[in-house]
Amino acid sequence: MALPRGPSRNMAWARATPGEHAGPHGSFPVASPHMARSAWNLAGHAEHPDVVRERIRTIAARKGYLDALPKTAHTWVARGAK
Repeated sequence: MALPRGPSRNMAWARATPGEHAGPHGSFPVASPHMARSAWNLAGHAEHPDVVRERIRTIAARKGYLDALPKTAHTWVARGAK
């Protein structure tokens, strides 16, 4: 899935409400299925990546985006990682 170019690329991030961010200070927004996947892939850069990933999964489940998460998100849960 290609990202749109120009101002529309950041529109989903701008629409993200505080409860849709998995990281501190508005980081790792999960406002769309694509953003959920991107947040998951970038969570390894967070200070506490497992906490961020757990929050991403929680938000994605609440919004119905679990299918958008990569395969690693599903195996991560199967391992029981926290």
